[in-house]
Amino acid sequence: MILTTLPNELLSKILEMVDASCTLTNVSLTCKHLNDIAEPLMYRGYTQRNKSSVGRFAKALVSRPHLIEYVKFFDGSTSQPSVKLRSGTKSVVNLQAANRIDDLTNEQSKWIRQSLPDAVYGTEFCDVWYRKLTEWFDNWDAVLGFLFHICSRSLTSISLQIAGPMPPYSLAVLEQAIKEQHISVDGAMLANLREVHLKHDSEAGKLHRGLKASFVFPFFRLKSVVAISMTRIHNDTALTSEFSDQHVSAIKYLALIDSRLPRTSVQNVLRCFNSLQFFQYQHARLGEMESVTQFCPTAVLNGLDRSKHCLEQLILSDKGQLNYMHDTRPDGEYEPAESFEGFRRLRSLSVDAYVLLGPEEVEFIGERAAGQDRFQHSPEQCLEAVASLPLVLEELRIMKCRTSIFSFLGALMPKNGPGPCPKLKSIHLVFGIKTQTFVVPNIWTYWKEKALERGIVLTRTGLDRH
Repeated sequence: MILTTLPNELLSKILEMVDASCTLTNVSLTCKHLNDIAEPLMYRGYTQRNKSSVGRFAKALVSRPHLIEYVKFFDGSTSQPSVKLRSGTKSVVNLQAANRIDDLTNEQSKWIRQSLPDAVYGTEFCDVWYRKLTEWFDNWDAVLGFLFHICSRSLTSISLQIAGPMPPYSLAVLEQAIKEQHISVDGAMLANLREVHLKHDSEAGKLHRGLKASFVFPFFRLKSVVAISMTRIHNDTALTSEFSDQHVSAIKYLALIDSRLPRTSVQNVLRCFNSLQFFQYQHARLGEMESVTQFCPTAVLNGLDRSKHCLEQLILSDKGQLNYMHDTRPDGEYEPAESFEGFRRLRSLSVDAYVLLGPEEVEFIGERAAGQDRFQHSPEQCLEAVASLPLVLEELRIMKCRTSIFSFLGALMPKNGPGPCPKLKSIHLVFGIKTQTFVVPNIWTYWKEKALERGIVLTRTGLDRH
């Protein structure tokens, strides 16, 4: 069968599975028929690869404006990548020509200027913007903002590595989109934008300790956005003093990764949300030039109080610590979450073992020098943890486990009587360190078979298999 005889829909589905851009390019050069199918896929999004890729991508869209409607995602940085010189050092000066939209025809130059509406941004602002796009200027933000502007009707996802404050041209596009969306989302700029992923660029932004509120706020104010993830958010005063529920009206999926926020800030921010269906929180205790910030799971749960009626998936973890013991923790740290019981729709829960159970007790078997310390959770800890689980829970994932987790399984799956979570279908254990328990395969087999008797699939990762 000749490839081109296949229906266009089928050919498009096949090519959607191709990740390599060079492969799609080769397909597009085969014939006009395949070019018409492959070309939209080649421009379905931008991923930053080097210092000049953003300029080339913008030039392609200027040359063929019909491709703009196919651009769905943008994955790049707010700062120009550094350039390695032959000596091995890095340039501190942006290579201005790398991102210049050059070699344009008169018609293309005219199209660029006309695409920057004076009525929206102002004539003077647009004139400077146009010059930065086409002349020898330090123009990384100008090209970035230009792409956001011309693709504002098609973008569904934006991922940005951020260094410093919000660049002016990108900010201008976001502010205009906010204005239009607060009048009517339909037909507004960035009306199709659903996902935003913001990550602090620790290399380019060494003078800044994390994401700043001034960068975060505009994305929360877009009514079209339903999912936001933020990596390495800093304890910015403005974040807790100015953040309110007016910024988060449509957010249903939220992730705070590598968070440096203290407990009060986490709680205050989360209380602004009232419709979360998914929430992930990864705490980072230490930051560069920062004091220790303690992880308090109870503060997170208290902050989620307004989303208890709708939250379906919750992930709570600590980035740094592997295990927690009573004899090594400072007083007041690492207390377990009080209860998940009030989350009436929580079907999937993923937590560190100590978040669920609290710190482990240490029993000494023989001499300490023999290295035979035994870590245990008390029966009271296990029973309290089991009682804290919601009745509707279907999936449970426990991270950073040790052999002490089997005491919890015993309480979760008692010998006599039904378990406390009748809808529970799967338990996955993630072990942070190698443990001697699995030298005896029968121990794991016992718990796996016991779970299957109750219709629960018990799995594990993080250990050598025996």
